[in-house]
Amino acid sequence: MKAIIDKDFETLVPVFMESQLNLLLDLKGAIENNDKEQIVFYGHRLAGSADNYGFRELGRIGRDIEITGKTMNVSILVKLYEAALTYIKTVEIEYIII
Repeated sequence: MKAIIDKDFETLVPVFMESQLNLLLDLKGAIENNDKEQIVFYGHRLAGSADNYGFRELGRIGRDIEITGKTMNVSILVKLYEAALTYIKTVEIEYIII
């Protein structure tokens, strides 16, 4: 996976990614506790933050978490959580001047 990100964000991205890993830990706990409200909240937060930085695929996953959280399909939520975690750990970032 590759993300093309504005060079102005280059120094901020490592902090952003670390914060998203922390968000995913909170999301995992919400899934384990069947906390629908928190799952929807974390999905929404992930989507918005990722889109603001230019991580479109991560934003899509966040929106899917938000939507799926409303129906509480736990098996899909676990897969989405894993997809977000894999994305954050493996995404190749190319910085460009926009």
